[in-house]
Amino acid sequence: MDPSAAAEAEAVTAYSAFWREMERAYAAADVDASKLKDYASGVALVKTQVDTERMKKKGSSFSGGVTLTDSTVTQLDDSKKLLKAKLSSCLDVTKWVVLDKDKKPVALPSTRLTKYVVTATMERWADGWRVLTNTPQSGQPC
Repeated sequence: MDPSAAAEAEAVTAYSAFWREMERAYAAADVDASKLKDYASGVALVKTQVDTERMKKKGSSFSGGVTLTDSTVTQLDDSKKLLKAKLSSCLDVTKWVVLDKDKKPVALPSTRLTKYVVTATMERWADGWRVLTNTPQSGQPC
């Protein structure tokens, strides 16, 4: 496998691991209940910390999980010291359920988009890839 293809495969694997840890963080309403810091930094980590702190104050959490498909590296930049990648994926949140403080499912609008494109920017650090931004593409179904 050529180095670029190997780097792309590593980035996709790390992005999948990032989402597994996002599920754990949102289930506990606490980033520290996950290993998210092993896979995220910058805006991606801070946004999740803010979201989970807000959830903890409300007593809400998530159950179930997401399905990530069609993860593709759309750009790989090896021109600098740190390898950078941009990814695009289809995120399916159909089975990810918001729970209220009594652990009962929260009713959500039936018109909400449950399968949509999400993009990420990543860097490969000495100990692995980190997601720097994770951005839902609102209104862009997949």
